[in-house]
Amino acid sequence: MLSIGRPKTPHSAQEYLLQDDPYFRDRNASWFGKAAEALGLAGKVNDEAFASLLAGSDPEGKRLVRAGAPSHTRIAGFDLTFSASKSCTLVSLTDGRVVNAHSGAVEKALAFAEDRYAQARAMSGGKQVELSTGNITTALFVHMTSRALDPQLHTHAFVLNITRRPEDGQWRALHRGKQITTGKGATAVVSNPFYAHHLLLGQVYRNELAKDLAVSGYGIRVTDPGNGFWELGGIPDPLIEGFSKRRTEIEQKAQDYQRTHPNTLSQKLYDRATVHTRLWKVHTVTREALLDMWTATAEHLGTPLDTLPRLALSPEKAAGEQAIRGDGVDSTEQLLAKAVSIFAAAGQKPSREQVLLAALKLGIGFYGIDSFRASAEKLPFSWELDRTARDVHDRPHPHGAKNGRQLQLEI
Repeated sequence: MLSIGRPKTPHSAQEYLLQDDPYFRDRNASWFGKAAEALGLAGKVNDEAFASLLAGSDPEGKRLVRAGAPSHTRIAGFDLTFSASKSCTLVSLTDGRVVNAHSGAVEKALAFAEDRYAQARAMSGGKQVELSTGNITTALFVHMTSRALDPQLHTHAFVLNITRRPEDGQWRALHRGKQITTGKGATAVVSNPFYAHHLLLGQVYRNELAKDLAVSGYGIRVTDPGNGFWELGGIPDPLIEGFSKRRTEIEQKAQDYQRTHPNTLSQKLYDRATVHTRLWKVHTVTREALLDMWTATAEHLGTPLDTLPRLALSPEKAAGEQAIRGDGVDSTEQLLAKAVSIFAAAGQKPSREQVLLAALKLGIGFYGIDSFRASAEKLPFSWELDRTARDVHDRPHPHGAKNGRQLQLEI
């Protein structure tokens, strides 16, 4: 899944991210993004360079964007947290291919977001407009533990608040939306496309991970078609549940929110519960102690960790996407058409993102984002991003209402 936290200041970002994960003590962090490449950033994240970028400067300390607010209030960026399913996490403890597939899926989702949703503001004709830039600078921090110290493979993708305008090469802050307070006193973020389309970005990640693991021979079991969730086949449910203390905590909190926000989408409530139940991880525990604890827990639950790859592998699946497509699944064109028909049957006119989200859910384990984008041009409307300037003030409110009490939560 994908959750997005509130925008962070330089101080809060450093406090939150520049800590070693108990499992990955060597700060398993790397750079991603076309803007990062333009700044000469590659490989492992350097603490000093990261701090400089949080402040709006390049790695050498040269100012990239206007200082704006003081350092303790400046918006430095926002964190997209991509989390693998519990079965993937457990198998990754003994099969490094799963960690590699997870990281590849995260980068696919970020590349899609970079291409479609990276924006900066500019003045045109006396009006403030949003311009697509197609580049971001992101620091990727790979972690293996949940806040309940369960195994949980996830990546914090911190998108820094800088982007480069392609027209003149000038560095600007990302159009990041704005925070507001709803009628119930909760904070929401509106107009930022990363937030607005985070369900789609999360599904891009899940589809890429499922496709890559299926190509490696793992069986994929869809557990929640409506939300696009899945697990690896062959992993016992009691094992998954036994290592899901954090998820249980979040679900209980989401149920509490449901009683006070009955008209808010369940996924948004779940995202908010994820943010509001966070506690600091215990950083004194060692990797060896974690592995000993997880190994003992798995033994107690009746399925040793080292048996999981064999249980999850699906030997009847041949390697390669073409072989997987031969299993009888519909083509991407057919899945896109089905997605459109679902909305048509409900009398709804979907957006491009809504159609793609629905089609991705139908193609879990078979197709990634590239396959759908190659087929989407055959639909009756264009899928290419409109890169022309758009007047910020002429757009309708993202939720169709100005009253804060009617806003649906975005985080």
